[in-house]
Amino acid sequence: MVNARLEGFVRAAALEMPRSLRINAVSPPWVKETMVKLGMDPTSGLASADVAKAYVAAIEGSHQGVILDLANSENSRREALGVRGPRHTHYKVTPSRARR
Repeated sequence: MVNARLEGFVRAAALEMPRSLRINAVSPPWVKETMVKLGMDPTSGLASADVAKAYVAAIEGSHQGVILDLANSENSRREALGVRGPRHTHYKVTPSRARR
């Protein structure tokens, strides 16, 4: 619930902000190094270096009102890490909604 409110705020604020200001958010999964320290299996986590790259992309990139959801979207993860891809990649398209 908190993440949904934060994401809604980021998207709404982006619409209202002057062009010289930007707002984005990064939604990372568990960080592998943290999982190891807590005695958890780190296979589902993301390396701290990759999470840091996402934060840098959110600050230094040209995104506006974007949620870099590293846990739920492979495309978003690729974009945050500097791999070229679609601009708004935090949405998932299910096969039933895809164009034919």
